[in-house]
Amino acid sequence: MPPTAPVLAMFLADFRPADERAAHGDNMTSAEIIGAMEDICAFSTSEVAIVMSYLGYRLSVNNYRGLEWSMVAVTDEDVDSLPQSEREAEE
Repeated sequence: MPPTAPVLAMFLADFRPADERAAHGDNMTSAEIIGAMEDICAFSTSEVAIVMSYLGYRLSVNNYRGLEWSMVAVTDEDVDSLPQSEREAEE
Protein backbone atom coordinates (compact mmCIF):
# COMPACT_ATOMS: atom_id res chain seq x y z
CA MET A 1 0.00 0.00 0.00
CA PRO A 2 1.43 3.44 -0.85
CA PRO A 3 2.33 5.74 2.05
CA THR A 4 -0.34 8.19 0.83
CA ALA A 5 -3.12 5.61 1.34
CA PRO A 6 -4.34 6.97 4.72
CA VAL A 7 -4.79 10.46 3.26
CA LEU A 8 -6.80 9.14 0.32
CA ALA A 9 -8.86 6.98 2.70
CA MET A 10 -9.76 10.11 4.72
CA PHE A 11 -10.91 11.83 1.52
CA LEU A 12 -13.03 8.78 0.68
CA ALA A 13 -14.74 8.77 4.11
CA ASP A 14 -17.57 10.79 2.51
CA PHE A 15 -18.03 8.25 -0.32
CA ARG A 16 -18.90 4.59 -0.77
CA PRO A 17 -18.26 2.24 -3.70
CA ALA A 18 -21.20 2.15 -6.10
CA ASP A 19 -22.49 -0.27 -8.69
CA GLU A 20 -20.31 0.28 -11.75
CA ARG A 21 -23.18 -0.72 -14.06
CA ALA A 22 -25.24 2.33 -13.08
CA ALA A 23 -24.45 5.98 -13.71
CA HIS A 24 -23.72 8.07 -10.62
CA GLY A 25 -23.20 11.82 -10.49
CA ASP A 26 -20.52 11.34 -7.84
CA ASN A 27 -18.19 9.24 -10.00
CA MET A 28 -14.68 10.68 -10.31
CA THR A 29 -11.70 10.02 -12.52
CA SER A 30 -8.29 9.44 -10.97
CA ALA A 31 -7.25 12.88 -12.26
CA GLU A 32 -10.22 14.49 -10.48
CA ILE A 33 -9.32 12.78 -7.23
CA ILE A 34 -5.70 13.90 -7.59
CA GLY A 35 -6.90 17.45 -8.34
CA ALA A 36 -9.21 17.51 -5.32
CA MET A 37 -6.33 16.50 -3.05
CA GLU A 38 -3.52 18.56 -4.64
CA ASP A 39 -3.40 21.09 -1.78
CA ILE A 40 -3.04 18.30 0.77
CA CYS A 41 -0.91 15.56 -0.77
CA ALA A 42 0.60 14.62 -4.12
CA PHE A 43 -0.70 11.36 -5.56
CA SER A 44 0.17 9.43 -8.68
CA THR A 45 -2.55 7.77 -10.74
CA SER A 46 -1.02 4.42 -9.76
CA GLU A 47 -1.37 5.23 -6.05
CA VAL A 48 -5.00 6.25 -6.55
CA ALA A 49 -5.71 3.06 -8.51
CA ILE A 50 -4.10 0.80 -5.89
CA VAL A 51 -5.94 2.37 -2.95
CA MET A 52 -9.29 2.63 -4.74
CA SER A 53 -9.13 -1.02 -5.83
CA TYR A 54 -8.12 -2.17 -2.37
CA LEU A 55 -11.05 -0.28 -0.81
CA GLY A 56 -13.54 -1.96 -3.15
CA TYR A 57 -14.12 0.78 -5.73
CA ARG A 58 -14.58 -0.38 -9.33
CA LEU A 59 -14.03 1.33 -12.64
CA SER A 60 -16.85 2.17 -15.00
CA VAL A 61 -16.72 3.55 -18.53
CA ASN A 62 -18.23 6.95 -19.13
CA ASN A 63 -18.78 7.51 -22.86
CA TYR A 64 -17.67 11.14 -22.55
CA ARG A 65 -15.00 11.06 -19.82
CA GLY A 66 -13.51 7.60 -20.18
CA LEU A 67 -12.73 5.48 -17.12
CA GLU A 68 -13.96 6.73 -13.77
CA TRP A 69 -14.37 5.32 -10.28
CA SER A 70 -17.91 4.27 -9.38
CA MET A 71 -18.75 6.04 -6.14
CA VAL A 72 -21.62 7.68 -4.35
CA ALA A 73 -21.48 10.39 -1.70
CA VAL A 74 -22.65 9.48 1.78
CA THR A 75 -25.48 11.71 2.97
CA ASP A 76 -26.61 12.53 6.50
CA GLU A 77 -29.66 10.34 5.88
CA ASP A 78 -27.35 7.41 5.08
CA VAL A 79 -25.50 7.88 8.37
CA ASP A 80 -28.76 8.31 10.32
CA SER A 81 -30.01 4.95 9.01
CA LEU A 82 -26.95 3.08 10.32
CA PRO A 83 -27.06 1.15 13.60
CA GLN A 84 -25.76 3.22 16.55
CA SER A 85 -22.38 1.42 16.65
CA GLU A 86 -21.71 2.19 12.97
CA ARG A 87 -22.86 5.83 13.36
CA GLU A 88 -20.28 6.30 16.12
CA ALA A 89 -17.59 4.85 13.84
CA GLU A 90 -18.58 7.34 11.10
CA GLU A 91 -18.08 10.30 13.48
